[in-house]
Amino acid sequence: MPIIVYMNKTDPGFDTKLQLINETKPFMKFRVVENLEERVMSEFLSWVRYVEFDGDLATLYLAKNEAINEYTKKRQANQ
Repeated sequence: MPIIVYMNKTDPGFDTKLQLINETKPFMKFRVVENLEERVMSEFLSWVRYVEFDGDLATLYLAKNEAINEYTKKRQANQ
């Protein structure tokens, strides 16, 4: 049975968080498993951390930019 984790619409950062992940839906659905090393578990835990984040939203912008830069570097290295 899947677990659905919703973003809190009363979160002051709700709109910003949706914008940062380019989503229109404020939830994600996961099929969690026992093995924490499975990719789905990493994605699940990351989503929960993101949804519950209540710090400075500038930190999220910086993290997104760093992830994009890292992805770009890896992609260029593989060409």
